[in-house]
Amino acid sequence: MAIPFYLTGKNHSETWSVLIEEANGRGQEIYSRVKETMARHKVPDLIIEDKDVAPDIIQGLKGNKRPYLMVRHDMLKGFRVLIGASDYGNQLAVWWYMIPIAKIWKKRKGILKNFPAEMDIFDQQDLTSFLTTVHHAVVKASKEVSDSVGFDFSKVDQKSRGFLNIS
Repeated sequence: MAIPFYLTGKNHSETWSVLIEEANGRGQEIYSRVKETMARHKVPDLIIEDKDVAPDIIQGLKGNKRPYLMVRHDMLKGFRVLIGASDYGNQLAVWWYMIPIAKIWKKRKGILKNFPAEMDIFDQQDLTSFLTTVHHAVVKASKEVSDSVGFDFSKVDQKSRGFLNIS
């Protein structure tokens, strides 16, 4: 059983999602494909974990949690990416959220700067590379599943929403 991860705030600063028609029951396939793609990229210090995620501690104690892939990078300790894939009727909802936890780290450890204004250029480059790698892996997995069920992925907006607008 995965250890619950609790979202400590309502804001995420970068996100992408798609709803794939007739793809229900394919969530684990998305997770497997994302893991395979990320492994092929051989990004050092990248960690992908299966996590049960709850909106907060109270909801977690009530059992209100969902399975996600959590991606993190040792050099970017203040950030997590949550990747989700779950059935929504006969559709498959696929999404990722970048969760900045830099403010928590700053308060507790004094390690990270405020996000994103006080990040130096190297931090910004590393974060952009990290998020772009994750984004491309999720989009690729979503496209492959879409193709296998006859869903026209060419009409899906493949750009993330947020401050980076990854494409």
